[in-house]
Amino acid sequence: MLFIKKRFRKRITTIIFCSLILINFYTIASSIKIDNNPKNNNITSTSIQWDATINFAETSGKSDWVIFGEATDANDGPPADIYDTQKPPIPPTPYIRAWFDDGLPVPYTQLSGDYRSYPDNYKVWDLTVQWFPVDYSSPTDITISWSVPEITNSEYDSILLESIDMFSQNTYEFTAEALIPYEFQIVCSILPNDPPQFNNENPDDEEDDVSVSSNSLSVYIEDLEDDDFDWSIETSPNIGSSSGTDESDGVKTCSISGLSYSTTYTWYVNTTDPSGSNQWTRETYTFTTISEQNNPPNAPTNPTPPNDATNIQTNPTLSIYVQDPDNDQMTITFYDQQNNPITTKNNIPSGTTTSTTWTNLQYNTDYYWYTTANDGEHTTRGPNTGYWHFKTKQEDKNQPPNQPENPTPPDDATNIQTSPQLSVYVEDPDGDSLTVVFYDASDSSTIDTVNDVTSDNRAEITWPDLSYESTYSWFVIVSDQEFDTQSDSWNFSTKKKPNEVPNIVLTKPEDNSLYIFNRKILRMPFRIRIFGKISIEAEATDDSKVERIELYIDNKKITEEDSDTLKYTWNKRYFLFHRHKIKVIAYDDEGKSSSDERTVWKYF
Repeated sequence: MLFIKKRFRKRITTIIFCSLILINFYTIASSIKIDNNPKNNNITSTSIQWDATINFAETSGKSDWVIFGEATDANDGPPADIYDTQKPPIPPTPYIRAWFDDGLPVPYTQLSGDYRSYPDNYKVWDLTVQWFPVDYSSPTDITISWSVPEITNSEYDSILLESIDMFSQNTYEFTAEALIPYEFQIVCSILPNDPPQFNNENPDDEEDDVSVSSNSLSVYIEDLEDDDFDWSIETSPNIGSSSGTDESDGVKTCSISGLSYSTTYTWYVNTTDPSGSNQWTRETYTFTTISEQNNPPNAPTNPTPPNDATNIQTNPTLSIYVQDPDNDQMTITFYDQQNNPITTKNNIPSGTTTSTTWTNLQYNTDYYWYTTANDGEHTTRGPNTGYWHFKTKQEDKNQPPNQPENPTPPDDATNIQTSPQLSVYVEDPDGDSLTVVFYDASDSSTIDTVNDVTSDNRAEITWPDLSYESTYSWFVIVSDQEFDTQSDSWNFSTKKKPNEVPNIVLTKPEDNSLYIFNRKILRMPFRIRIFGKISIEAEATDDSKVERIELYIDNKKITEEDSDTLKYTWNKRYFLFHRHKIKVIAYDDEGKSSSDERTVWKYF
């Protein structure tokens, strides 16, 4: 008995001693912190060109980090190099775990530090973030953050975390479901830079018959990236040159002088954007000057009013036909008998008719006029001698317009379109030109105006955007500039609004979602996956009434509801994943229909 007690005490002593050793070892091990940050682990290579730390934090205070960057002696992918830093072993829950995947073999499948080869114009880092809560089910909100100054140390013009510009923002937040690995891409690229471009050269390239009095060349230079640029214009034979530095988009000109007749000139435009593409753009243009001999314009002909015309209005239109043997543009001047200019028209093409209005003439009076045509060198008179003559009409008493009639739509018309054409017959006893104003009779507001309507004709407008099944009233007032005459008021009714097809939406299940026993768990990048039973739900709307909704699964009618909503519990079991098509069809009270459908994968 004494032996047994001694032996028991010896075992107890041994257990206590071993326990003390383990507690002491745990205390020492807990005080040792393993730092996997490549910045702190004796990687002192001067080959590192830039790097940036990405931090991850969630609402309860758990955090993690990763580092990415570039070095001149780093590898893109296998084999692993000195910069590829493994993630440490997983800690106890809860924790966030973030890592890079560079396609390396074990043990470098999850990296806390991933450096790539420098330099480059395009690279992609694959980043994964995963949340491990204590209960393995609770979601959390995770904030990803970074230092913009660290990002700007790179050679890239664009660095995107998915669609987030990492140069202009420094955080990104998302909700992480438990245990789900969320995959991101950091895409770095150098945007292309194009050299400056030319357009709208003047004179046009290979243009002929350029005047020897031309005094400048011009071209529009633009840089698509808004870089400042240097430019120059040179000519051969030399008639001038010009240049500029550090300039922006715009028309660049070169003064020229001393042009000769019948000569082809070449001009060269050169430009570069030193701070952009640093490439030169060069373009060569030519033009040829006019022949030295210049013929005078022909005498103007075909006057209006014709010579010796009578009964002419007191504000007549004068017109003549002009032509130049060299097809030069001309300046045409109209004169009265006392050589006073009536008006001048510039840049009139050869072979055209030009006109002007001679205003405020007297009734029953003789008038005389002539014109000149000048091509910049020669002037020709028309007629060659003397004047053209006409006599204005006798002054007469003006009569008011007749009352407008024969409306369209006819009075009390029905079933009219909602943007109808309104027209009315107008007439003036004196044959005067008329102005017709259409009015809304409900408030006397103006619908539209038609000017210069010839007597004994119809004036027409469109009254747009009226309402269905409504009655409208309208009238017109016609004016000859002295008297106004108002029509009767007319009515019409618009047509009934056409019935439209119903609109139906399959509200559950939603696209790209995972459902477990009728509960939406998370969004997925592809497909709809369903485990267990689910409630299929749909809603429909119509401009009149939804008569019923029908449900089809795999083209087989399952049920229908005489309502604008449908709800059906689909609890049929499948022991392998099966693809199914869910389709709902809505019908209105006129039999018109529309549908919505989803393709899903269901198990159990």
